[in-house]
Amino acid sequence: MKTMKDLKLLKSWDLLVLGLIICCAVFYYAARVNYDFIDTTGDNYSYDLIAQSVFTAHPFKVNVKFDYYDDHPIFHHQRSFPPLYPIMLAIFQAVLGQSMYINILASCLFAILSAFPVFFLGKLIGNSRCGLLSALLTVFSFTLVDTSLLSMSESLFTLLSISSLYFFVSYECRKKKKLLLLAGVFSGLAYLTRTNGAATIAAFTFYLLIKEGEPFKRANIRKKANELLLYLGSALLIALPWLIRNYLIFGDPFYYVGRFFAGLKPGGLYSGVYEQAPTIGRFLSSSSLKEIFNRYAVSFDKHLKLIWKEMSLVSLVAVISLFKPLKSRSANLIIGLYILFNILISLLHPSTYSRHIINIFPALFLLASLLMTASDWKSSGMGKTSLKLFLRCFSHSSFSPAPSKPYIPG
Repeated sequence: MKTMKDLKLLKSWDLLVLGLIICCAVFYYAARVNYDFIDTTGDNYSYDLIAQSVFTAHPFKVNVKFDYYDDHPIFHHQRSFPPLYPIMLAIFQAVLGQSMYINILASCLFAILSAFPVFFLGKLIGNSRCGLLSALLTVFSFTLVDTSLLSMSESLFTLLSISSLYFFVSYECRKKKKLLLLAGVFSGLAYLTRTNGAATIAAFTFYLLIKEGEPFKRANIRKKANELLLYLGSALLIALPWLIRNYLIFGDPFYYVGRFFAGLKPGGLYSGVYEQAPTIGRFLSSSSLKEIFNRYAVSFDKHLKLIWKEMSLVSLVAVISLFKPLKSRSANLIIGLYILFNILISLLHPSTYSRHIINIFPALFLLASLLMTASDWKSSGMGKTSLKLFLRCFSHSSFSPAPSKPYIPG
């Protein structure tokens, strides 16, 4: 039986190893930076321009001409990108100066900090080894590294999204209301970073509605109502200023969300998307259920191949792990819903980049690591399989940026 001194020493070693992982990640990310050329053919260019506008008299108002699509110049006025990532970049630029390298520094920092919620969540649902392994796999995930080196918003989104997952699972394990409040806050912040953060809010809301308990008992109804009010209220409170701003400017609080649906419009990917970015209502009213289903089916096929190509072995072991009881029975369902809902909303985006589903990678790593570090897994003579899984995790990503094509400021 472990004494209190042994437990304290074990905890110290955990933090020491976690610190070593973070230090190695810092050197690795720094070594991967291209100091001769920065690819600005994607959203990173937009984020930089928006960040420069944040502390001006007209924040988030940017005129940009995009030659991103061949023979299809696109004009953006009053950019509707979610605001949090440009705000964070603006803060870094205000302190350290305006440069794309400052943006890369910020993005890499957010990616490396993701190790903390991943570690604590792994430790909560499994053990210290699970937390450390999943943190290691997350920060050295090639998709997260390469995306961070392009200064994309996915690094901050991953940090906030997985933090919300940690606090939500913690609430179910410990039943402390402040943890549910924090889950709502981080879910709201994730939504303000990338619009598909709505998937996490939907997943957790769905869980609160269906979780165990006699649903028609007055006490249970009151409890569910209080949980929903606390979680959704805190998430909405965080996002409310931006929703109000969108309504006042565009007449639609969920203006940017429509772009996901717009990409599904029949007639070719992105056709007519940016000339008039539609609302969800306008999209649904102009497309039949058959058209929506067909586009969804095509997108599902592409994304399924993407996930299998990049995370084949990890995904398979993660699915197996979902059926293995965790310390908290509810954790299986929560993590499964988190993965499912985030995949479903990513299908609404017509382009199949691994970065669009990047926030589910830490959850897959967590489940795979849980199975790898379980005592019954190791005692069953599966050491070689564990090693193969570990190596596959490091080589899972085939993310590659588009060829360089400069943007022309409007």
